Amino acid sequence: MDGLPAAEEVNLNSHYREVFSQSSNTSYLREPLMFRFLRDAGLPAPETRHIHVRRNGEYFGLFSIVEQIDDRFLKRHGFDAAGSDV
Repeated sequence: MDGLPAAEEVNLNSHYREVFSQSSNTSYLREPLMFRFLRDAGLPAPETRHIHVRRNGEYFGLFSIVEQIDDRFLKRHGFDAAGSDV
């Protein structure tokens, strides 16, 4: 993701529930759109992007890659990574 340091961990979300639920809504947008909404509202939220995953050269699925909420995320958003003193 542009401007962010290299990741130590990668979180891939499969959208399995969206695709195989009884709902006809298979937009793949629920989670990325919500995180974007939170960021636009001025709240700390992880960066997320769609990613086309291939396994052994063959299409495996459309996933979301989601930033890990870790010490670096907390520090970047002005939080103490050691936790609250309250």
